Amino acid sequence: MKEINVSIYGGNNIFGGKPTKAQAEILSCNSCDKCDIYKRGRCVNGRKFLGKSLWCSEGRVTVADGYTPRAQKYREFIKKYMDKDIYNAVKSSDTDTRVAYIGDKVYINMPYVHCETENEHIVICSDSLSVHTPSFIDKEQFNAEFICLLLRFKPLAAFEHKVIKTYAEQYVPEFIEQLKKYYPDKYSELIAAAPEYADIKFDYTGRKAYISTLADGCIVPDTDNNLFVFSADNMTLVCENYRVAFKKMLFNKQNARVVIDVTEDMVCEITDNAQVGENTRFCEE
Repeated sequence: MKEINVSIYGGNNIFGGKPTKAQAEILSCNSCDKCDIYKRGRCVNGRKFLGKSLWCSEGRVTVADGYTPRAQKYREFIKKYMDKDIYNAVKSSDTDTRVAYIGDKVYINMPYVHCETENEHIVICSDSLSVHTPSFIDKEQFNAEFICLLLRFKPLAAFEHKVIKTYAEQYVPEFIEQLKKYYPDKYSELIAAAPEYADIKFDYTGRKAYISTLADGCIVPDTDNNLFVFSADNMTLVCENYRVAFKKMLFNKQNARVVIDVTEDMVCEITDNAQVGENTRFCEE
Protein backbone atom coordinates (compact mmCIF):
# COMPACT_ATOMS: atom_id res chain seq x y z
CA MET A 1 0.00 0.00 0.00
CA LYS A 2 1.14 3.52 -0.76
CA GLU A 3 1.17 6.04 2.11
CA ILE A 4 -0.81 9.11 1.03
CA ASN A 5 -1.23 11.22 4.14
CA VAL A 6 -0.07 11.70 7.72
CA SER A 7 -1.80 13.91 10.27
CA ILE A 8 -0.95 14.63 13.88
CA TYR A 9 -3.49 14.73 16.69
CA GLY A 10 -3.34 15.14 20.45
CA GLY A 11 -0.80 17.08 22.48
CA ASN A 12 -1.86 20.31 24.17
CA ASN A 13 -5.61 20.74 24.55
CA ILE A 14 -6.78 23.93 22.83
CA PHE A 15 -9.68 24.14 25.29
CA GLY A 16 -7.41 24.11 28.31
CA GLY A 17 -7.92 20.50 29.32
CA LYS A 18 -5.35 17.90 30.23
CA PRO A 19 -2.69 17.32 27.51
CA THR A 20 -2.77 13.94 25.77
CA LYS A 21 -0.24 11.84 23.93
CA ALA A 22 0.44 12.96 20.38
CA GLN A 23 -0.65 10.55 17.67
CA ALA A 24 0.36 10.29 14.03
CA GLU A 25 -2.39 8.91 11.80
CA ILE A 26 -1.10 7.46 8.53
CA LEU A 27 -3.44 6.82 5.60
CA SER A 28 -2.39 4.19 3.06
CA CYS A 29 -4.21 3.20 -0.13
CA ASN A 30 -4.13 0.49 -2.80
CA SER A 31 -5.96 2.54 -5.43
CA CYS A 32 -5.10 6.20 -4.86
CA ASP A 33 -3.92 6.58 -8.48
CA LYS A 34 -7.36 5.44 -9.65
CA CYS A 35 -9.49 7.12 -6.97
CA ASP A 36 -11.67 10.06 -8.02
CA ILE A 37 -12.06 11.22 -4.41
CA TYR A 38 -8.30 11.31 -3.84
CA LYS A 39 -7.85 13.32 -7.04
CA ARG A 40 -9.93 16.04 -5.37
CA GLY A 41 -7.59 16.10 -2.37
CA ARG A 42 -9.85 14.09 -0.10
CA CYS A 43 -9.98 10.63 1.43
CA VAL A 44 -12.91 8.68 2.80
CA ASN A 45 -10.73 7.28 5.58
CA GLY A 46 -9.55 10.70 6.74
CA ARG A 47 -10.42 11.65 10.31
CA LYS A 48 -13.16 14.26 10.68
CA PHE A 49 -12.82 17.19 13.07
CA LEU A 50 -16.36 16.50 14.28
CA GLY A 51 -18.61 13.56 13.56
CA LYS A 52 -17.86 10.11 12.23
CA SER A 53 -15.60 9.24 9.31
CA LEU A 54 -16.52 6.65 6.72
CA TRP A 55 -14.57 3.56 5.74
CA CYS A 56 -13.05 2.56 2.42
CA SER A 57 -11.99 -1.02 1.73
CA GLU A 58 -9.15 0.13 -0.54
CA GLY A 59 -7.37 1.96 2.26
CA ARG A 60 -5.89 1.42 5.68
CA VAL A 61 -5.45 3.65 8.72
CA THR A 62 -2.56 3.09 11.12
CA VAL A 63 -1.85 5.11 14.24
CA ALA A 64 1.56 5.69 15.82
CA ASP A 65 1.42 6.68 19.48
CA GLY A 66 3.78 9.41 20.62
CA TYR A 67 4.39 11.33 23.81
CA THR A 68 2.80 14.02 25.96
CA PRO A 69 4.09 17.62 25.52
CA ARG A 70 6.18 17.32 28.69
CA ALA A 71 8.15 14.34 27.42
CA GLN A 72 11.65 14.94 26.02
CA LYS A 73 10.86 13.05 22.82
CA TYR A 74 7.62 14.94 22.13
CA ARG A 75 9.13 17.48 19.70
CA GLU A 76 11.23 14.78 18.02
CA PHE A 77 8.08 12.71 17.41
CA ILE A 78 6.16 15.68 15.97
CA LYS A 79 9.05 16.71 13.69
CA LYS A 80 9.49 13.15 12.38
CA TYR A 81 6.00 13.16 10.86
CA MET A 82 5.69 16.86 10.00
CA ASP A 83 8.81 16.56 7.83
CA LYS A 84 7.19 13.91 5.64
CA ASP A 85 6.14 14.98 2.13
CA ILE A 86 2.69 13.56 2.77
CA TYR A 87 2.06 15.61 5.93
CA ASN A 88 -1.51 16.96 5.60
CA ALA A 89 -1.44 16.09 1.88
CA VAL A 90 -5.11 15.11 2.04
CA LYS A 91 -6.98 18.31 2.79
CA SER A 92 -10.07 16.79 4.33
CA SER A 93 -12.10 13.72 4.99
CA ASP A 94 -15.05 13.07 2.74
CA THR A 95 -18.62 12.27 3.73
CA ASP A 96 -20.45 14.29 1.06
CA THR A 97 -19.47 12.31 -2.05
CA ARG A 98 -22.37 10.04 -3.02
CA VAL A 99 -20.78 8.22 -5.96
CA ALA A 100 -17.19 7.81 -7.17
CA TYR A 101 -14.93 5.43 -9.04
CA ILE A 102 -12.23 3.89 -6.85
CA GLY A 103 -10.07 1.45 -8.74
CA ASP A 104 -12.28 -1.21 -10.31
CA LYS A 105 -15.11 -0.47 -7.90
CA VAL A 106 -17.89 2.08 -7.66
CA TYR A 107 -18.19 3.73 -4.28
CA ILE A 108 -21.82 4.29 -3.22
CA ASN A 109 -22.40 6.50 -0.19
CA MET A 110 -26.16 6.70 0.29
CA PRO A 111 -27.12 6.96 3.98
CA TYR A 112 -29.67 4.45 5.32
CA VAL A 113 -28.96 2.05 2.43
CA HIS A 114 -26.52 -0.79 1.90
CA CYS A 115 -25.81 -2.73 -1.31
CA GLU A 116 -24.74 -6.37 -1.33
CA THR A 117 -23.97 -8.81 -4.13
CA GLU A 118 -25.78 -12.15 -3.97
CA ASN A 119 -25.53 -14.68 -6.79
CA GLU A 120 -24.11 -12.00 -9.11
CA HIS A 121 -27.10 -9.74 -8.41
CA ILE A 122 -27.12 -6.59 -6.29
CA VAL A 123 -29.48 -6.53 -3.33
CA ILE A 124 -30.36 -3.14 -1.85
CA CYS A 125 -31.51 -3.15 1.77
CA SER A 126 -32.31 -0.68 4.54
CA ASP A 127 -29.46 0.06 6.92
CA SER A 128 -30.81 2.88 9.09
CA LEU A 129 -28.58 2.00 12.05
CA SER A 130 -25.39 2.42 10.00
CA VAL A 131 -25.79 5.82 8.37
CA HIS A 132 -22.08 6.12 7.59
CA THR A 133 -21.44 2.73 5.94
CA PRO A 134 -20.71 3.06 2.20
CA SER A 135 -21.06 0.22 -0.32
CA PHE A 136 -18.78 -0.94 -3.14
CA ILE A 137 -19.98 -2.59 -6.34
CA ASP A 138 -18.24 -3.68 -9.53
CA LYS A 139 -18.19 -1.15 -12.37
CA GLU A 140 -19.95 -3.67 -14.62
CA GLN A 141 -22.92 -3.61 -12.24
CA PHE A 142 -23.14 0.18 -12.25
CA ASN A 143 -25.79 0.67 -14.91
CA ALA A 144 -29.10 2.47 -15.37
CA GLU A 145 -31.07 -0.46 -13.97
CA PHE A 146 -29.11 -0.44 -10.71
CA ILE A 147 -29.16 3.36 -10.42
CA CYS A 148 -32.95 3.42 -10.84
CA LEU A 149 -33.35 0.78 -8.13
CA LEU A 150 -31.09 2.77 -5.83
CA LEU A 151 -32.93 6.06 -6.37
CA ARG A 152 -36.38 4.52 -6.05
CA PHE A 153 -35.53 2.57 -2.91
CA LYS A 154 -37.39 3.58 0.26
CA PRO A 155 -35.34 2.85 3.39
CA LEU A 156 -37.25 2.22 6.60
CA ALA A 157 -36.47 3.46 10.08
CA ALA A 158 -35.20 0.64 12.29
CA PHE A 159 -37.86 0.74 15.00
CA GLU A 160 -40.84 2.69 13.63
CA HIS A 161 -40.70 1.05 10.16
CA LYS A 162 -41.57 4.35 8.52
CA VAL A 163 -40.03 5.56 5.27
CA ILE A 164 -37.04 7.86 5.91
CA LYS A 165 -37.99 10.96 3.92
CA THR A 166 -34.51 12.50 4.07
CA TYR A 167 -33.29 9.84 1.64
CA ALA A 168 -35.54 10.94 -1.23
CA GLU A 169 -35.56 14.65 -0.33
CA GLN A 170 -31.82 15.20 0.13
CA TYR A 171 -29.62 12.27 -0.82
CA VAL A 172 -31.30 11.21 -4.08
CA PRO A 173 -31.09 14.72 -5.62
CA GLU A 174 -27.50 15.00 -4.39
CA PHE A 175 -26.61 11.68 -6.03
CA ILE A 176 -28.17 12.77 -9.33
CA GLU A 177 -26.35 16.11 -9.21
CA GLN A 178 -22.97 14.40 -8.71
CA LEU A 179 -23.70 11.76 -11.34
CA LYS A 180 -24.43 14.51 -13.87
CA LYS A 181 -21.29 16.43 -12.92
CA TYR A 182 -18.69 13.67 -12.67
CA TYR A 183 -20.11 10.81 -14.78
CA PRO A 184 -22.21 12.38 -17.56
CA ASP A 185 -22.29 9.16 -19.56
CA LYS A 186 -24.00 7.35 -16.69
CA TYR A 187 -26.32 10.32 -16.16
CA SER A 188 -27.36 10.11 -19.83
CA GLU A 189 -28.08 6.40 -19.40
CA LEU A 190 -30.20 7.17 -16.34
CA ILE A 191 -32.25 9.88 -18.09
CA ALA A 192 -32.80 7.63 -21.10
CA ALA A 193 -34.19 4.93 -18.81
CA ALA A 194 -36.04 7.26 -16.41
CA PRO A 195 -36.65 10.75 -17.90
CA GLU A 196 -38.39 11.96 -14.74
CA TYR A 197 -35.01 12.32 -13.00
CA ALA A 198 -33.99 15.10 -15.40
CA ASP A 199 -36.27 17.48 -13.51
CA ILE A 200 -34.75 16.78 -10.09
CA LYS A 201 -32.35 19.50 -8.96
CA PHE A 202 -30.49 19.56 -5.68
CA ASP A 203 -31.03 22.62 -3.49
CA TYR A 204 -28.18 23.36 -1.08
CA THR A 205 -29.81 26.39 0.54
CA GLY A 206 -30.20 26.13 4.29
CA ARG A 207 -27.26 23.76 4.75
CA LYS A 208 -24.17 24.78 6.73
CA ALA A 209 -20.83 24.74 4.90
CA TYR A 210 -17.21 25.62 5.65
CA ILE A 211 -16.51 29.05 4.16
CA SER A 212 -12.96 28.09 3.15
CA THR A 213 -14.40 25.53 0.72
CA LEU A 214 -16.99 27.74 -1.01
CA ALA A 215 -16.88 28.65 -4.70
CA ASP A 216 -14.31 31.33 -5.46
CA GLY A 217 -15.86 34.78 -5.93
CA CYS A 218 -19.23 33.90 -4.43
CA ILE A 219 -21.24 36.36 -2.33
CA VAL A 220 -21.62 35.59 1.39
CA PRO A 221 -24.07 37.80 3.34
CA ASP A 222 -23.78 38.31 7.09
CA THR A 223 -26.69 38.61 9.54
CA ASP A 224 -26.99 42.37 8.83
CA ASN A 225 -27.10 41.68 5.07
CA ASN A 226 -23.62 43.07 4.43
CA LEU A 227 -22.35 41.37 1.28
CA PHE A 228 -18.88 39.81 1.41
CA VAL A 229 -16.99 38.43 -1.59
CA PHE A 230 -15.07 35.23 -0.86
CA SER A 231 -11.56 34.91 -2.33
CA ALA A 232 -10.25 31.35 -2.42
CA ASP A 233 -6.76 32.55 -3.40
CA ASN A 234 -6.42 34.97 -0.48
CA MET A 235 -8.72 33.10 1.92
CA THR A 236 -10.57 36.31 2.74
CA LEU A 237 -14.06 37.74 2.89
CA VAL A 238 -14.19 41.34 1.66
CA CYS A 239 -17.08 43.79 2.03
CA GLU A 240 -16.55 47.09 0.23
CA ASN A 241 -19.47 48.85 1.90
CA TYR A 242 -19.85 47.41 5.39
CA ARG A 243 -22.58 49.06 7.42
CA VAL A 244 -23.49 48.69 11.09
CA ALA A 245 -27.17 48.83 11.96
CA PHE A 246 -28.43 51.62 14.26
CA LYS A 247 -25.01 53.13 15.06
CA LYS A 248 -21.90 54.59 13.52
CA MET A 249 -18.69 52.66 13.19
CA LEU A 250 -15.38 53.71 14.68
CA PHE A 251 -13.93 57.04 13.57
CA ASN A 252 -17.41 58.43 12.89
CA LYS A 253 -17.82 56.31 9.75
CA GLN A 254 -21.19 55.11 8.46
CA ASN A 255 -19.60 52.44 6.28
CA ALA A 256 -16.16 51.01 5.56
CA ARG A 257 -14.19 48.36 3.72
CA VAL A 258 -13.90 45.26 5.90
CA VAL A 259 -11.59 42.30 5.28
CA ILE A 260 -11.93 39.06 7.26
CA ASP A 261 -9.32 36.32 7.19
CA VAL A 262 -11.05 32.98 6.67
CA THR A 263 -10.05 30.07 8.88
CA GLU A 264 -10.84 26.40 8.33
CA ASP A 265 -13.46 26.24 11.08
CA MET A 266 -15.57 29.20 9.87
CA VAL A 267 -19.09 28.22 8.80
CA CYS A 268 -21.96 29.93 7.00
CA GLU A 269 -25.45 29.00 5.88
CA ILE A 270 -25.85 28.48 2.14
CA THR A 271 -28.23 31.12 0.80
CA ASP A 272 -27.57 30.62 -2.92
CA ASN A 273 -26.60 27.46 -4.82
CA ALA A 274 -23.92 29.52 -6.61
CA GLN A 275 -21.95 29.49 -3.35
CA VAL A 276 -21.36 25.75 -3.71
CA GLY A 277 -18.31 24.63 -5.66
CA GLU A 278 -16.62 21.34 -6.49
CA ASN A 279 -14.71 21.26 -3.19
CA THR A 280 -17.40 22.60 -0.88
CA ARG A 281 -17.63 20.67 2.38
CA PHE A 282 -20.77 20.66 4.49
CA CYS A 283 -21.12 20.42 8.25
CA GLU A 284 -22.65 17.11 9.27
CA GLU A 285 -25.88 17.45 11.21
